[in-house]
Amino acid sequence: MPAIQTSYPDVMAAGVPGLVADASKSRVTSYVAEASPVPFGVPVFQGTKDNTCVIAGTANAGTFIGVSVIGKEVRPIINEAVDTYPVGAPVAVMEEGHVWVTVTSAVTPRAGVYIDASGNFTGTETGNTALPETVFLTTAAAGGIARIGVRVA
Repeated sequence: MPAIQTSYPDVMAAGVPGLVADASKSRVTSYVAEASPVPFGVPVFQGTKDNTCVIAGTANAGTFIGVSVIGKEVRPIINEAVDTYPVGAPVAVMEEGHVWVTVTSAVTPRAGVYIDASGNFTGTETGNTALPETVFLTTAAAGGIARIGVRVA
């Protein structure tokens, strides 16, 4: 029988997109994925109905409401993309707390968090949308994983 795994990293990954980062005060609310699947660890916006959410780039995307997190309601669904909530499923959205996300630029602790035109988290201010009361809590290179502190009123 061939070996299943032959190499091991020296350290574990700090986190994965959408993973709640720690046990600090947090507020997670459920919404329903309205128009397209919602991946873990992405910014989500108010949908067209009160209890729905959409991702960036979706027609009629409203106000930023938080970050999608891996919730206990996630279950394997046949023929759905991995690491996403399918349309019509409840989505766990962190409105306040610490969560791991993928970044498209290098970031440093206490720097502001921005969303670019494609709906990605970035530390670059120019031409991007600022997320008030949201900061990076760790250092990460472009394409890396960073922890953010999010707070949506």
